[in-house]
Amino acid sequence: MTEQSVNTGERESRIRGMVYGLALGDALGYPVEFENAPAVTGISGTLIISDDTQMSLHNVAALQQIVRAYGHKLRSPRLDTGFHNAARRAFLDEYVLFGTSEHNNRAPGNACMSSINNYRKNPAIAFTGKEPAYGNDSKGNGTIMRSGWLGALPFDRETATVLSILQSETTHEHILAAVSAAFFTNLTHRILSGQLVRREQIFTAATIICGELQNLVEGTPFAYLQPGIMLVQQAVNNIELSWADLICALQGGRNPNAFFGEGWVAEEALFNVLGVFSAFRSPKDGILALVNTPGDSDTIAAIGGCLYGAFWGYETLCTAFDRDIEQELEPLYQPALAEAVHLLNAGAQTLAAADTLSIP
Repeated sequence: MTEQSVNTGERESRIRGMVYGLALGDALGYPVEFENAPAVTGISGTLIISDDTQMSLHNVAALQQIVRAYGHKLRSPRLDTGFHNAARRAFLDEYVLFGTSEHNNRAPGNACMSSINNYRKNPAIAFTGKEPAYGNDSKGNGTIMRSGWLGALPFDRETATVLSILQSETTHEHILAAVSAAFFTNLTHRILSGQLVRREQIFTAATIICGELQNLVEGTPFAYLQPGIMLVQQAVNNIELSWADLICALQGGRNPNAFFGEGWVAEEALFNVLGVFSAFRSPKDGILALVNTPGDSDTIAAIGGCLYGAFWGYETLCTAFDRDIEQELEPLYQPALAEAVHLLNAGAQTLAAADTLSIP
């Protein structure tokens, strides 16, 4: 697969693009989620974000806590169960702040809120950090929606992927929730590292990612995810068999939900995004194709915006929509999003030393 080096300026633009791309897709899809609304054609009015962006911001704050306390354990952490437990609890502590915020009134996911409330009522149950999700066998998209920015972390891909699995395990017990989140973090990490240069290679990259995930979890506490990785690989294989017809159909105006499901669950959200990304070069065309669906429009558009932003960078995203996206977002969240961009572009020392991200 084609690779190319990514210079510092380009990487900074891509990280900014993935942060604001996620917020953009979230905000465009949020008003039409659950609604039979006229097609969205672009940015109109102030962009109001929802739980997808809110929880992604709380992941950044959790990572600051993790790096401060356990930075020395962030190299090859896949076997360190003590670290796993501590990291999951750090994510949970941030999710409680999200769950109790006065601004958490923007259609948060039931699976996420159920686990958050379990932990909030009895923090002592969370010895490993997985306990609040016990019995919550939802494979909802609440874990993949908040996983993309983890690919920007100043660590190797294994570490970023392990952290993605850990944050998923706190709220969802289903293997496909964790696998989809890990897959997407791995993908954004690859893009930021220059290991995905052509959109047309996305399903080749998907096969490589599945193989890497199998190797990563083998012989670790995450080995239980192997059947889920195999299911994702089988879906990739099936899509590749009909890829040409699929692209023609999507470019001809067919709704991606017709092929991949409505995106309410993690793997459906993932494949809606991968299919649209491979079909549409333009970030605007791709993100709007995800917004204008009958399914979970804000979440799949948020994931898609994150992917397009990581691939093309912030400036291309703004050009496509003919707006300075940062300035179009609601003022309440502009400072937190700008600081998240700064923190994700920083090294580990800065991530740890900076004040904890302040989130409304």
